[in-house]
Amino acid sequence: MIRVVYIGLVFVLLSLSASAGKLEKAYEALHIYNYFKAKELFEKSYKKDTTGAGYGLSIIYLRKDNPFHQPDSAYKFILEAEKAFTNLDEKKRAKLFAVGVDSMEIREQKEKVSELFFEKAKAENTSVAYNSYLESHPWFKKTHQAIALRDKAAFKEANAKNTWEAFQEFFTTYPEAKQAAEARHKYDRLYYEYKTKLKKVAAYKTFINEYPMSPYVGEAQDEIYARTTKVESPEVYHKFILANPNNKNVSEAWKRVYMLTVTQNNPKQIKAFLAKYPDYPSKNEILLNVELLNSVYLPFRISGRWGFIDDKGKVKIKPTYDWVEPFSEGIAMVGKGNFTGFIDKAGKVIVTLSYDDAGNFVNGFAWVQKGDFYGLVNNHGQLVLPTRYDDIGEMQNGLIRVQRDGKYGYFNDEIRIKIPYKFERASEFENDFAKVTLDGKQGLISKTGQFLIQPIYDWVSFVNDSLIKLKYQDNFGLLNIKKDTILPFEYEFIGDLSEGMMMVVQEGKYGFVNELGNLIIDLKYAFNQIVAANNKITNGYIAVRNSKGLYGVIDSTGKRIYPVMFEQIGGFNPNGLSAVKRYKKWGYANEKVKLKINYKYEYAGDFEYGTAKVKSKGLFGMINPDGKFVIPAEYESIEPFEQSLLLVKKEGKFGVINRNNEPILAAIYDGIEAVSEEIIQFTANDKMAYYNFVTKSIIYAEPGFSAPSVEATEQEIR
Repeated sequence: MIRVVYIGLVFVLLSLSASAGKLEKAYEALHIYNYFKAKELFEKSYKKDTTGAGYGLSIIYLRKDNPFHQPDSAYKFILEAEKAFTNLDEKKRAKLFAVGVDSMEIREQKEKVSELFFEKAKAENTSVAYNSYLESHPWFKKTHQAIALRDKAAFKEANAKNTWEAFQEFFTTYPEAKQAAEARHKYDRLYYEYKTKLKKVAAYKTFINEYPMSPYVGEAQDEIYARTTKVESPEVYHKFILANPNNKNVSEAWKRVYMLTVTQNNPKQIKAFLAKYPDYPSKNEILLNVELLNSVYLPFRISGRWGFIDDKGKVKIKPTYDWVEPFSEGIAMVGKGNFTGFIDKAGKVIVTLSYDDAGNFVNGFAWVQKGDFYGLVNNHGQLVLPTRYDDIGEMQNGLIRVQRDGKYGYFNDEIRIKIPYKFERASEFENDFAKVTLDGKQGLISKTGQFLIQPIYDWVSFVNDSLIKLKYQDNFGLLNIKKDTILPFEYEFIGDLSEGMMMVVQEGKYGFVNELGNLIIDLKYAFNQIVAANNKITNGYIAVRNSKGLYGVIDSTGKRIYPVMFEQIGGFNPNGLSAVKRYKKWGYANEKVKLKINYKYEYAGDFEYGTAKVKSKGLFGMINPDGKFVIPAEYESIEPFEQSLLLVKKEGKFGVINRNNEPILAAIYDGIEAVSEEIIQFTANDKMAYYNFVTKSIIYAEPGFSAPSVEATEQEIR
């Protein structure tokens, strides 16, 4: 907005004399908005005083409250005024200052003129308009804003054309634009599509040879691989290998050759494979892997470094890593410093330690992470998906979910895009279907990407292979795999399927239906979240709750077994004792509801192997059906362990006992963990050891581990 009263003009009124010259009189006229007289006087003074008159004329032509408004003239005269000002001596500048004109006022007028032209460019909002403006107004204080708007307009124009030429022109013309990277990405895609529009193997090969740095080289290689290996046979894959030695899928092709030829891990088939394919690059690894694959490898530590030993305690991989994970599919994740990689059982690094994080191998693949992005490696050590994805799941049922640019899609186990990126959320495939979210709603897709259940539901989940539970407009319903309605969307809750029945809830009351949707037990029991968490029928029985919060037991026909009189009930045992709670204490009743063990425990578990865990005075023990302690209540915790044994904690230390309270491992350890049915790992004073239940011997003890405690334990066992 143009300033109406200038500081200089005020000064003029105070200093003008009756004999003032044309320039002074022109400014006096301008001050009282006599634009006609001011313009006339400025024009007469222009040749003699270009700076003063040009400045005044620029003001007149810029203002919109007179008939002379003409931005181009305002622009012309202010530039002429500025140019002439630079050639004035101090005396002439002082004279101009007397009428309110100096370099600062000229610069300010230039900015005002530029501001007007900037608004005009914004109104037109084209790259041509912005570029013309930027070229004519390089001094403008808001140049960075003009450039940003220019870039935005130019990118919009490129998008409207949506050609590789348009995007190439954009990022070459405006390499500093924030949209340049996106333009480059779109260019790469469109140019790749243009060069390979015939979708012939020759076109993809030409593209790769001519543009080896394109981000779509991998996709072109995938196309070559897919189009030359449509027939699934070892000979076809081998032909591909010979013809495309540099294709990223060569290792995968060798894997397919091996898998299709060697269907069983036996020496005869492997020798036949090596005889037929002498050019196979990993002969020794095959032979070694056959031997090692079924071997037990245990992580062990010496002096802060980790390696692996076998189940006899022999060192198989020297301790050179800062940490290791157990082997999965014959491959282990290892780390040094801040980096992660993978090794095989021969100790060979198959994925370099160059990643920030990784996941274990599942069905031949593992995700890896660099910075905020994820990639995928296969069990040959290949990076089959580069680290440029937002998220990568696990390979399940031949498909793996991958997120890019905020959308999920699926690759198959040949690392070909199977289902395009379009979902906001996606799950792994289960029962040949995956749950996906589109526009905030859930549905189910098949392995082809077709919708089995359209994405219109708030929630979707499989009950079993043939039933699907859904939520629509805050109500639950049930469909079968053919999309027939089993239960209409009229229920507040539908539970899990157990023993052919499901809990259903309406108006705060619950009952049970069968798999056909038929009501088996009337909706008459009081529902709450505790009931929801325990909605399964077990051995034909389930606890039920009334409106007063008391529990009883019914069978799968709805017949009452226990009256609704208990504060809480454990698992019902029709042939023995069941845990029941009254008066804030637990006891045990038989199948006829007769109390056999009084209410006296703080906790009571179900009977298993003839004993049940109870809590008395803050400590746990085990009782028999007569209510007698077979294991005294002296432990802080008791949990099931391998081979029907019990893991116990006493005075902060862990041990293992049998159900007769006989010690297997004394309670002297900081931690005990089962590695397998035969082997456990225990720690003491931050040192570790392995113990074999079968041989009753220590497999390995880390230097510094409490050896006397180990010997004492072994002596107790003997």
